[in-house]
Amino acid sequence: MTSSTLTIGGLAVSLAIVGVWLTIWLRKGKDPKGIAPFAGGLALGALAIACAGGLLGWLGGAAGAGVNTVGGFAAGSATGGADGAVAAAANAGLTPGGAIVVVVAFAIGAFVAKAANKGTTWQILFGFVAGAAMALTAGGAGLLDSTLYTAANTVGDMVLSAFNGGS
Repeated sequence: MTSSTLTIGGLAVSLAIVGVWLTIWLRKGKDPKGIAPFAGGLALGALAIACAGGLLGWLGGAAGAGVNTVGGFAAGSATGGADGAVAAAANAGLTPGGAIVVVVAFAIGAFVAKAANKGTTWQILFGFVAGAAMALTAGGAGLLDSTLYTAANTVGDMVLSAFNGGS
């Protein structure tokens, strides 16, 4: 991973991204189809942070580093405030089956982003950045560990077990 901590400025940028996309969605009538690409991007970003390394882990870390850079400017230059670190998360740890789920989810996400219009692609991208950044925090990782990461590991382990002959 490129970044393993999130700064206060990075958290502010991540929350601003979520706030902007939620506002857009609310103004367009609250249709669940309208927020699905952003929510999918959030999940993909969070799953990227669960990867201990490799390309997906690097992408998640790079997203965190990017919002830290922008947030550092916002905290220091724009507001004059200090930019400290938010409590860091422990690595969630994917099982081998969970890693399969992450790879499949990224393949589907890449296909959807490529086939979609530019607006949907931007929703996925901004969701990814916000999801990856907020998964770097202790609170975000704790919530994700009990929900998304557990689901990925459980489903992946069942798939892996089925392909191993049920053992």
